[in-house]
Amino acid sequence: MNDYNPAAERAQTDRSIPGLMRHFVDEVAALLRDEVTLAKSEIGDSITSLKAGMGSIVGGAIVLIAGLVVLLDAVVLAIYEVLPTPAWLAPLIVGIVVLAIGGVMLAAGRSKLKPRTLKPERTITESDRDRRLLKERLT
Repeated sequence: MNDYNPAAERAQTDRSIPGLMRHFVDEVAALLRDEVTLAKSEIGDSITSLKAGMGSIVGGAIVLIAGLVVLLDAVVLAIYEVLPTPAWLAPLIVGIVVLAIGGVMLAAGRSKLKPRTLKPERTITESDRDRRLLKERLT
């Protein structure tokens, strides 16, 4: 790999005030490029997390519907046969239970979409550290 860095070479050979300022500007530009690269990487990770959360929500909804279709009728009939209740009460009981299960599944998927999971932590930490270092060197 080629490790040639013209800015570093210039800084080593040119120790005048303009040369040092040029080196400083080159270093700040490189730092900003690195920060942008890190931010892009973290945003990509956040988007991947977002996709996973959306996949969980969609998967939960599909499972919820499948469960409703397959089991509701059988459970309703079983409750109607076992309990001496009016015909409308068995479907109501089953519907409430199924809605509760679906709600839990959707809440689990939604928790993966919280802003804290999408926040670019490394970029923020690196930017804060770089800002402190620049302040220290400029004062």
